[in-house]
Amino acid sequence: MIRHYLRSLYDDPRLGGFRLGRRRPVREWGRSAVVILLAGVSVLGVLALFGTWSSRLDLLNYANPVYWLASLALLLFAVRRRNKSHRRRAWAILVIVALACLIGQTVTLARSWGDNERATEPVQATTTLRFVSLNAEDMKAEPAQAAADIASSQADAVLIQEVGPAALRLVEALQTTYPYRVDCYARNVWCRLVILSKTAITATGFHQASWTDRRDVLSYLWADLATASGPIRLYEVHLVYPAPDGLQKAQVRQLRGVLDALPHARVLVAGDFNVSQWSAALTHIDTVLGLRRVTGAFATWPDVLSPFGVRFPIAVLAPDHIYLGPDLEMTAVRRGPSVGAHNYPVIADIALASTAETRPNPISSAEYCAERGGRCIDALDGNEQLLPWTRVNSMTVLLLLLTSILALVFLHPYLFYPLSLKLLRRRPVNFASGAVPVSATLVFCAYQEERSLPDKIANLRAIRAVYPDLQFACYVDLCTDRTLEMLQAESDLIQVVAATERTGKALGMRRLAEQCETDVMIFTDANVILQPESVAAMLAYFADPEVGGVCGTLHYTNEDESPTARTSGAYWRLEETIKKLESASGSTMGADGSIFATRRRLYPVVPSYLLDDFIVSMSVIFAGYRLVSAGDVHAYERSATVSADEFRRKRRIAARAYASHLHLWPQVKDQGPAILYRYISHRLLRWWGGPVLAVGLVSGLLFFLSAGWWPLAVLLVLFVATMGLVGSKFTDRLLAPVYEVHVALVATMLGVFDALRGRRYQTWTPAQSR
Repeated sequence: MIRHYLRSLYDDPRLGGFRLGRRRPVREWGRSAVVILLAGVSVLGVLALFGTWSSRLDLLNYANPVYWLASLALLLFAVRRRNKSHRRRAWAILVIVALACLIGQTVTLARSWGDNERATEPVQATTTLRFVSLNAEDMKAEPAQAAADIASSQADAVLIQEVGPAALRLVEALQTTYPYRVDCYARNVWCRLVILSKTAITATGFHQASWTDRRDVLSYLWADLATASGPIRLYEVHLVYPAPDGLQKAQVRQLRGVLDALPHARVLVAGDFNVSQWSAALTHIDTVLGLRRVTGAFATWPDVLSPFGVRFPIAVLAPDHIYLGPDLEMTAVRRGPSVGAHNYPVIADIALASTAETRPNPISSAEYCAERGGRCIDALDGNEQLLPWTRVNSMTVLLLLLTSILALVFLHPYLFYPLSLKLLRRRPVNFASGAVPVSATLVFCAYQEERSLPDKIANLRAIRAVYPDLQFACYVDLCTDRTLEMLQAESDLIQVVAATERTGKALGMRRLAEQCETDVMIFTDANVILQPESVAAMLAYFADPEVGGVCGTLHYTNEDESPTARTSGAYWRLEETIKKLESASGSTMGADGSIFATRRRLYPVVPSYLLDDFIVSMSVIFAGYRLVSAGDVHAYERSATVSADEFRRKRRIAARAYASHLHLWPQVKDQGPAILYRYISHRLLRWWGGPVLAVGLVSGLLFFLSAGWWPLAVLLVLFVATMGLVGSKFTDRLLAPVYEVHVALVATMLGVFDALRGRRYQTWTPAQSR
């Protein structure tokens, strides 16, 4: 696909493309390079959405605004150039990629912006403390000046990570203001964590990660600060990047185990977590720790980057965070002044409620997990398979339930209904219970059928040779071609009724029925070829006095000519299978006009705008007879090979069929639960399949968004957009049928809406592509 896409760009001179050996202006080369660059960045943006499943892909979630801008620029460029290019398919693919990236990244960026919590005033707060958290890697500022800037914040405690030689001088300068100090230099050369405090530190500790035990991968520093309301436990950490897989997650699980062991809930965790505000890794940390992240999407990186000490005008990423236990409340959070390091400091004001001293630690309780909207897990379980983006709430459950119900309703006519028919008691046709009708008339209507008539006339003569007593009648609906002339030339074979104006098939069949005097009427179409031996087979079913109508089996003869014909053939085979299952246990719900027969006395009055074959066949059931399917009655027809022709045909048939349903519904309701179940399953649910699927897709999309499964939501939107924009270009046996099913559902849905609006389709025009 990529090769064809690039070739389509390079071969298009209007896009600034080029061919080998052909000179192009620099402007055109630059335009092609820009398009390729924007497309490549947008593809990376789509891949970044799958960071939930891969920590390596999650590393792409450090440049999400770039992806958003690139996809927006690509979308605008593609929309502008699409109609000017002969490579519209390539531009449609660009639009799809841009839309997928733009939608996914918009959701991701909006979610991160929503993480910024507002400051809250705690009830009965007795102690308010200010904390500063800073990653001081490669600090370039003068230690004395940086210390003065930090001290001016009036913080009660300072937590510093990645303390190198320059930052060590900062720590020494700060000790004039913060006399209480905890670090791990004396115990481990790799320790680069420091906690400074104005208030007394009553207890401290340091844990060094093991080099060999994968269950012990976290190094952390902790200290208990004495306050008027009791001690506060501070934890300082510096996590690794999300990749390689599993290491950062193992560190988070270990930290959760440490938190679970605390006797109280007055805990603050601060440090550099090496994640961006858009990454799935940050969501995983939020979920596993079960604490409240108060720093939201506060960007703190970059400030000054080595080796040249270049200061960036704006911070973009938010790797530095502060988490609070349930007994601490945030009153304010902000970014501190520049100290010449890679990161800006984070300043947070924390309030401690007066009742906090006696409250037990609820972090590991199920109630607290449910309150936070997260998932309760065993923090020390190395095999946990937590889905970190999942947020289970009542809305998510309701959306999942709604989506599941709609999926079952949509699939029922095609999957569950046929299975249920196999459970019903069989009712075989009794061929020996009565006499076979000896008189029958085969009737059909014709309009603009000049191309089909030579084969049709030859087929009628073959049938007459096998069944000499069969009569033929045709209604010609004011054609402009040679249809009437060709049929009148066969006056010895066919009784022709010519229209003086366009009336439609329903009125034409009514006129033929009025002139018919035989026991049975066989209905067919002008383009349908009937197997000659099938007439006798069809009439044999009428030997059973319970049988009032017989449906034949239709076969499409050109399924290999196009995806449209192939999909129509597959659908019709399923339809014939369902009809046979219905017939085996009772009656099938309606007949197709290509081939079916009824007793003449059962023919009803059919309004001109309704579907005559559906009403005529259903009237058999309303009269108390069975409508059965005959597997030994075969008819053959060419299907439309162009999707547009099939779309118009299905819309017209759906409109007339649903209008017929509105006409028949009072009688259907009186038929009892067995017929009602068959009718709703076979007919009514199919007509409403399009709206059910559309609502189901929207519900599924909302479910994915509510559950936090952003990649799946983007995939769903991308799939639907692909089918709508370029689905007609697919010719393979996998995606082409999906598009054709989509076209059929849309056509049926529009036909139903036409019927509800009162739009009538009285006449018809044969598809030119059949």
